[in-house]
Amino acid sequence: MKNNKVKQSELEDFKKIAIAEERYRKLFDTAEDGILLIDFKTEKIIDANAHLLGVLGYSLDEIIGKKFWEIGTFRDIQSAKVLFEELQFKGSIRHESLPLLTKDGQEIEVEFVSSVYSVGTVKTIQCNIRDITKRNKIANEVDKSRKDLEAFTYSVSHDLRAPLRAIDGFSKILVEEYTPKLDDEGKRIISVIGQSISLMEKLIDDLLILSRTGSQPMTTQEIEMSDMAKVVFEELKKSVPERKITVNFGVLPRAKVDPILMRQVWANLLSNAIKFTRLREEAIIDIGCKTENNMAVYSIKDNGVGFDMQYVGKLFQIFQQLHARGAYEGTGVGLAITKRIVERHDGKVWAEGKVDEGATFYFTLPAVH
Repeated sequence: MKNNKVKQSELEDFKKIAIAEERYRKLFDTAEDGILLIDFKTEKIIDANAHLLGVLGYSLDEIIGKKFWEIGTFRDIQSAKVLFEELQFKGSIRHESLPLLTKDGQEIEVEFVSSVYSVGTVKTIQCNIRDITKRNKIANEVDKSRKDLEAFTYSVSHDLRAPLRAIDGFSKILVEEYTPKLDDEGKRIISVIGQSISLMEKLIDDLLILSRTGSQPMTTQEIEMSDMAKVVFEELKKSVPERKITVNFGVLPRAKVDPILMRQVWANLLSNAIKFTRLREEAIIDIGCKTENNMAVYSIKDNGVGFDMQYVGKLFQIFQQLHARGAYEGTGVGLAITKRIVERHDGKVWAEGKVDEGATFYFTLPAVH
């Protein structure tokens, strides 16, 4: 009876092992990454999944029993041996980009991750190989398109300045030499031309800033965010000395940022708060920060005109303005610049508001410990 129980237990264990092996085999064969198994002792390939065979163009029979550098995927056999020795020494290796050759001689780029593991006394090397050729091609095309767009933006902006300067020059001549001959309507039109020129120049500057924020290298350092916010506010306040503006600064933690780019964030958000509170007898702006999930959440709250939350998705899109054009100065680019800068610092930005009850803008940055 005891022997029957032992045999039954062994049979159940065997079934469990068989089921586990079948599950592993299905995972192995259906994996979307290429998988190569190598015997650690003999350095010979013992298995490969269908995805890898499809990528490299070999059949299983063509690579089984061969050493890694013997299947022709490496142009430089010596480099392949060095890679293998590195794996044996470290136990695991990772290469973000590695060139391999397919059977028909095409070069592909792969992400290569390999590690050594033991099953009982047998050591096995598992190589996970992901074809990133298409991904890199798309990334390169996107990068080229971005650079072309930046060059186009710079060129257009540069070319627009010359006619603007001419219009501005002739407008000033009209004002200086022909004012006595102009009636009130003529003077008004000249004033509108001057305002339009200023707006166009600001738009050109904002477009250049937007194009650069996505490409210029970042130089990060720890800064006192309180000091930066206060300096930026004092500079902005000088442009509206007649306004009564109260700013309440909470405790703002230090942040590791690019100082030039982060200064632009504060300038954009604080100028917005000042702009949209101009109808208030006293503008009140509260600046604070709290920490959530290892992120510093900065906030700029104002008692201005606010906005309808159903349109909040448009706020950070270029050229999108939620208020009637002309009602408030601005180009519709500042918040798009803010969003791009914050995202480059691994943060995010959003806003909450209510019509005629003010708005609060938030942005996050990784907390500094």
